[in-house]
Amino acid sequence: MGQLDGRGALVTGASAGIGSATSSALAADGAHVPIPARREAECRRVVDQIVAGGSAEPWQADVTSEADVARTVAAATPRPGRLDVAVHDAGVLGEHRPLPNLSEAG
Repeated sequence: MGQLDGRGALVTGASAGIGSATSSALAADGAHVPIPARREAECRRVVDQIVAGGSAEPWQADVTSEADVARTVAAATPRPGRLDVAVHDAGVLGEHRPLPNLSEAG
């Protein structure tokens, strides 16, 4: 039993590096973690590495798409209306602006 049993966690950038390690640690502690990435093979590789604790699933998503983000958050929410852990590790190149000034269109 882990501290995060029955909880949902979402890590953007989960298909590589720090995001992958963070997802693995959260799953090992009991969390359900969808592994979002644009290409399913990247997601599947991380899911296959997670062997203990909670659960993980490959999840094809592009974090620059509002619809994909909404679907991914829903997948990471085992209890309706509650996302327990969110780690934003995805890197998206582009102009740097304050978050309130950003939109899906750019």
